[in-house]
Amino acid sequence: MLLSETSLNENFADSELGLGNYDIYRKDRNSVLTGKFRNGGVLIAVHHSLSSERIQVSDGLLDEVWVRIKYGQAYIV
Repeated sequence: MLLSETSLNENFADSELGLGNYDIYRKDRNSVLTGKFRNGGVLIAVHHSLSSERIQVSDGLLDEVWVRIKYGQAYIV
C-alpha cells in the first residue's frame, strides 16, 4: 500500500494507523527543514507475509521512502 500527502508527524504512532498486519515505512514532512507546515509525507505499508526492509538512497530532505521487498527469489525496490 502506498500513500502520499499523509500529513502525519511525530505525534502519530504507527500503531494508530490501524495497519497491524503491515510493516510501516514512512517519511513525515519536516516542517523545520522545508518551511512547509501542511500536507506532505509518504508511507509504504508492506504486509507481514512479505519480507521487506527500508533502504536509504538520499540525504533525507525529500518526502520519500524506499523499500526493498523480497518476492519469491527476486527483490523489488
